[in-house]
Amino acid sequence: MSDDNKSKATRMIFYFIAIIGAALELFAYRYHFDTRMAVPYMDIADAYLNRDWNNAINTTWSPMYSWLIALCFFTLKPTSYWETSCVHVVNFFIFLFTLISFEYFLNNLLIFYKNVSSKAEHDKVLILPEWLIRALSYNIFLLSSFFLIKVSKQSPDMCLFAFVYLICALLLKLKFEMNKSLVFCFLGVSFALGYLTKSVMLPISVFFFISGFFIVKGNLKKLQYVIISLFTFCLIAGPFINAISKKNGHFTFGGPGKLNYAWYIHDLEDWIINDNFKGYGKPVHPLNKIYADPLIYKFNTPFTNATYPPTYDENYLMEGVKLHFDLARQIKAFFVNLHVYYKTFFQHQSELLIGLFALLFLSKNANLFVKEMRNYWFLIIPCLFVLILYSLVHVEERYVAGFIVILWICIILSLRFEKNKETINLINKVTTALLVFTIIKLSFLQSYYVLKITSDFFKANPNEIWTISEKLKESGIGPGDQIISINDDKNIYWARLSKAKIRAELFSDNAYAFWELSEGARNNIIKLLKNLGARAIVTQDIPSYIRSSALKNGWQQVTPLNLNYFILFLNQ
Repeated sequence: MSDDNKSKATRMIFYFIAIIGAALELFAYRYHFDTRMAVPYMDIADAYLNRDWNNAINTTWSPMYSWLIALCFFTLKPTSYWETSCVHVVNFFIFLFTLISFEYFLNNLLIFYKNVSSKAEHDKVLILPEWLIRALSYNIFLLSSFFLIKVSKQSPDMCLFAFVYLICALLLKLKFEMNKSLVFCFLGVSFALGYLTKSVMLPISVFFFISGFFIVKGNLKKLQYVIISLFTFCLIAGPFINAISKKNGHFTFGGPGKLNYAWYIHDLEDWIINDNFKGYGKPVHPLNKIYADPLIYKFNTPFTNATYPPTYDENYLMEGVKLHFDLARQIKAFFVNLHVYYKTFFQHQSELLIGLFALLFLSKNANLFVKEMRNYWFLIIPCLFVLILYSLVHVEERYVAGFIVILWICIILSLRFEKNKETINLINKVTTALLVFTIIKLSFLQSYYVLKITSDFFKANPNEIWTISEKLKESGIGPGDQIISINDDKNIYWARLSKAKIRAELFSDNAYAFWELSEGARNNIIKLLKNLGARAIVTQDIPSYIRSSALKNGWQQVTPLNLNYFILFLNQ
């Protein structure tokens, strides 16, 4: 079989594994809220559909993911039962877009690879054939997508990397494309769409923008590059930047940067329920603490459409908090993030690390390897800077997965080997082992999804969150009703599906803190909560030793025993 046919076969196998794997994962989690951030994105999507521009313009959550969810809601008009599934449909199409972007990037990278690998060099050393480079690259992409980012994750990270791959492909085009003005324009568009997907793309784009500046030859062309790319960026991203700046009353690019710095550098992760802001200024819009032990907060925010106001626009709640540079805390955070990188490379991608180190050992020519790596400086340097940027504040694997993919592929393209049968046999063994291990790893993952899907068919209703929301509706909770939640980690999910609004919440590490109070203390709290104008109090469970007494005092069980939800109607 020729190399071209092998490349085509490799591509077809990759598409099959990628699309079937993504479909299985998304179907397995079709009713699942993977992260609490999904709810603000869905609330914002509703605000756009309802033309509620004041609530739609959000300084914490970038708009692209909400726009896509809004488009899906508008097109499919899902009932509450299918709302989460609708978001997973969005994720599936985002994955397909990322797949296409990665293929475009890889095709351009291979063209560049052939250009920098001269015929004379081919006669002296052995380089990996195109089909094998594709196989290894696809292997890295699949491991990254399914294990580091996760297709079912209800976040814009996968979408962000679609634009990162596009940007890298366009930088490669700058190396050999004649019509550079069009490439400049597309780069500006990609920078802007990336920023609208996640605001952190703004500083990341600076690294890639600088790379492009040094790629372009000639002062006139450099000036043209700066003007065209910046103009297109401002044209697309400018209206949103203007909108959030106008809403905030000062210029801002938005995003949760300040939040992350507060959480992970100053250990203020529980700042929402933390009264101790000594040394950090004073919040302009603090939550209203109405009871001290256990902690009960009333949510006084202008976000009338928010299911759960504290997470709808956290920058609003952070206004007035002043952060400062703390070297000791910064160093501590840096080492914590280094540990995340250690786990990523040495545990979660250990097979790649071992396989690529084995290939590097077989090359036996470190100088030539370094020389070849220099050809890809414009991709490697920005990606390394991004990893460093994240290491200064907070690292999660889904944040950096795409940049790691690009680095791994650049390493593969830089490998050169001696031309002899023994080396060829060893390369075949190492690459075969690496590919087989990946297939086995992916097979185990997909088998789990198949088992989950199969087990769902034996459940009376696999959509448990919807079941809770429906039972609450049957008991009298309707859309727009304001409710109070007692220590329930699922409250934001069922409240979203029932279209109820959480007006206050009892916070405690002890799930039974409220029930451990005396009956008189509990009644005093209930009287206090009645004055908030909420429709009802909802709790995930009542301890068995006090349940009968609670039921006599007006609490009602509204869900089956395996879900154990109780409600107390107020002002009746």
